[in-house]
Amino acid sequence: MLEPSEMPLSSRLPTSVEAAQTAWMRERDFQCLLLNTRTLALRKVYLLSPGDQDAAVIAVLKSRGMLPPDVAPHFDSLDHPSNVIPLNPMVDPLFDVYGIIALAPSLETLNFLQSHLEAKNREYQETVDSFGSDAPRPCLFSGVSNILLNPELELVVLHPKYFAFDEGLPFSTRAPLPSGHLFFDYDSRSVLLQTFDKETFPFTPFRPAAHRRPTEHLNVFFFVINAHDKFAEHRTCYGIDHLSQRTVDIMEATSKVHDLIYWRPTPGTGTRGEITDRFGEQSKHEMKERKETNSVTSAHTPIEEKSQRSSYSDESSSDYGRDELNTNEVKKLQRIIDSPASSQEARLNAITALLCGPAPLPLPPLPGIPLPPTKGSQH
Repeated sequence: MLEPSEMPLSSRLPTSVEAAQTAWMRERDFQCLLLNTRTLALRKVYLLSPGDQDAAVIAVLKSRGMLPPDVAPHFDSLDHPSNVIPLNPMVDPLFDVYGIIALAPSLETLNFLQSHLEAKNREYQETVDSFGSDAPRPCLFSGVSNILLNPELELVVLHPKYFAFDEGLPFSTRAPLPSGHLFFDYDSRSVLLQTFDKETFPFTPFRPAAHRRPTEHLNVFFFVINAHDKFAEHRTCYGIDHLSQRTVDIMEATSKVHDLIYWRPTPGTGTRGEITDRFGEQSKHEMKERKETNSVTSAHTPIEEKSQRSSYSDESSSDYGRDELNTNEVKKLQRIIDSPASSQEARLNAITALLCGPAPLPLPPLPGIPLPPTKGSQH
């Protein structure tokens, strides 16, 4: 196996195990969040590319003790590294354990997100009622608050039955930090407790802003989607009877916010948006029929007539009869359709032009040759 220094992405990862004792990865978004479990502060967000680089990253993390070499057999259904919290090297190798976690927004943050998205979706519904289903969605980060740019996060442990409830799990840390025990909170069944000299403190929700530059904003909706996926899979595989009410509340709030993220409105009955949608569907249907008719007609056109028409088109110096829009024209029409400031007439004209193509252009003047009095076959 390659040494860490030879890995393509090794330069992007911490050089010390102390800098990131827990690695948390997400396969679909190709992002690696390295956490320092002693302070529960988010160190940095690494954006990884999909493909072969994933294997290199995992190899680097394993070589530095951030990922276990093998996954415990009872987690076969959730064996991706994103679902594994390796406690080594903090935990003594003789007592190494695995536990499924989710890094989710706190309940307070989820309640705020629900109110925020409900307001945005009401605005979205009003826009769709006015301009149709293709109206742009309101920006989720407009009128942004610190909760969006700096969300409060927490670790939610989903497998309390795999932790020792009585004596805890012995663990060791490098000097000069004292040794202690790692307890699972039996009462709340939602947070890990770390003890030093019989004093305990919970891993409470945290804000990672202190460890990022001001420009490194986190997308809180990414954490909602990730946590929702893990919660849903856990509910399917293991149920929720063993979880605390607090954890269940977080799971349910996450599901509500997740649904609001993907909610899309339809125009109300009798609104301008419904008329616009109906007109657009009718125009698409007519355009489809026109293309099918032209296709059948072209199939029965004699070869000589096609050749003559092609020659006529090549020799003509005008754009008369063109049925395609160039890229700039398409973009211009699309901007008119998408803009809430466009009038209804302008939007309908733009939709018609986009579906049916442009009107014939006037013939260009040629030196010494007068233009015909009318357009058409006289040219």
